[in-house]
Amino acid sequence: MDVYTNADDVAGYGANVTFDPDVLEVDDIVGEDFGDPVVNVNNEEGWVYFTQSQATGEDAPTRFAQIEFNVLEATETDIEFVPDETSINDGSVPPEDIQIDAHSGTTLEFDDEPTEDVLSLVAGEQDGDSIGVELETNADDVAGYGAEVTFDPEIVAVEEVVGVDFGDPVVNVDNDEGTVFFTQSQATGEDAPTLAEIQFEVLETGETDIEFVADETSVNNGSVPPEDIPVDLEGTSISVEADDEPTDDVLSLIAGEQDGDAIGVTIETNADDVAGYGAEVTFDPEIVAVDEVVGVDFGDPVVNVDNDEGTVFFTQSQATGIDAPTVAEIQFEVLETGETDLEFDAEETSVNDGSVPPEDIPVDLEGTSISVEADDEPTDDVLSLIAGEQDGDAIGVELETTVENAAGYQAKLTFDPEIVAVDEVVGVDFGDPVVNVDNDEGTVFFTQSQATGEDAPTLAEIQFEVLTTGESDLKFVAEETSVNDESSNVPVDLEGTSIGVERVSDSDGISLPPPTVSGEAVFSVDSVDLSTTTATVGEPVEIHVELSNVGDGDGVHKLAVETGVESIATEYVTLSSGESTTV
Repeated sequence: MDVYTNADDVAGYGANVTFDPDVLEVDDIVGEDFGDPVVNVNNEEGWVYFTQSQATGEDAPTRFAQIEFNVLEATETDIEFVPDETSINDGSVPPEDIQIDAHSGTTLEFDDEPTEDVLSLVAGEQDGDSIGVELETNADDVAGYGAEVTFDPEIVAVEEVVGVDFGDPVVNVDNDEGTVFFTQSQATGEDAPTLAEIQFEVLETGETDIEFVADETSVNNGSVPPEDIPVDLEGTSISVEADDEPTDDVLSLIAGEQDGDAIGVTIETNADDVAGYGAEVTFDPEIVAVDEVVGVDFGDPVVNVDNDEGTVFFTQSQATGIDAPTVAEIQFEVLETGETDLEFDAEETSVNDGSVPPEDIPVDLEGTSISVEADDEPTDDVLSLIAGEQDGDAIGVELETTVENAAGYQAKLTFDPEIVAVDEVVGVDFGDPVVNVDNDEGTVFFTQSQATGEDAPTLAEIQFEVLTTGESDLKFVAEETSVNDESSNVPVDLEGTSIGVERVSDSDGISLPPPTVSGEAVFSVDSVDLSTTTATVGEPVEIHVELSNVGDGDGVHKLAVETGVESIATEYVTLSSGESTTV
């Protein structure tokens, strides 16, 4: 497929083209009117970026390059430019961008070559908790095969794969992921063989598709060397029914009434001769947290709590069994108003009797759901971030509050460090704050206080430098943000904001180069040389920096001279992978 333009005096270009990676993959890109381009391909995500330039311009029509695709699937697919990452420039010095009025993609359609041979999965009848699926083909002179088959691992599991007309295959099973690969070959070919049978164990009542993975499935003939036989792949679907043994015994979670910011949930069973148990229970960690687990008819259990993930495991046993005990109670702390399901993890939950050695008691597991209400104190006061208008490559965001008699504050904010960087934080109605900035991680902490309070003050203003065009959320870190009056902390709601910014220019007013599309640039400052170590007012100081790009992609690096939080000189340096320069 050719890439071309009708523009005149074209001396360079860069283009990002997208395609469906299930249908096509890029094999090569070669230059036509230009030399072979620099190329970065991602066939997994379906895009390719390529670029080239020359000293003199070409007039229309200019054919930049030809993309050579491999066809993976016979269907229709669109091939499109990414407009923001596609540009052409003229032959002037320095080169200037040529406006592109339209980015015209294309649509390709491919047809399958017909084949009469088929490799099929044929399901048999369920027998108890087993069901067989045969691998068959109508192809002639079949001497070998390899097949990868997928299935729903919650419905069935592979027990074994046995040969039928061929010997038993080499097998690789992953019942957790729901895949099985098996392969076998022989010296002479057979016509229309049944190659193998997959024996599945039925785990749950339901339906599952049994499908081939096309890239990992093939059939070959008996020639020397063997040749692939083109085959269509036909999967199947099976409906199965689990042969569960009924049980009358139940292990249940029973919720009590909420008491303030606490609610209890008991673990009860109607089973007889219960001498031990282990239970793992899941919950929503944003709604509740485990405070403790205490024994009821049993002693206090051994407990393992993960309130971050929302799980609690607890276990206890004793020498003699009890009939229908309440084994324990989970005490939850209410964090937020809402509802959460409380469920057993079946694989980690069991009940045993008092025999020696103890035997498991089959039980059905019954979870529960609790609705809770947090006892929050209402507040009318707010601490807000208010964004101003962008001015060049700077934008200010004010920190305001509705609190009356505000005498102090501290605030920690997060931002996207690829979009903006903190230049300085200045006081407005308060003095300049103490500031701690981490522009690499995208955080800034600042704090200030005074002897007397003010009503509804604008506390400070954060001056951000715009690094690149985009949008960044500005959010408070609640645990490190507070407002106080002259005597105590004042509860406030926290309201962040979002800013959309546009990078205008670098420090010399020159348009910035487009962002790196591929690879990853890694910059290393190799040396810094100062003309003097003592600065005198009114006299210049020269700083020479040796900078290298040791990464595997091109990129832009910001060099800045700062005093405290004030930036007094900034320069942007563009380096290719492996390139070094002295600035």
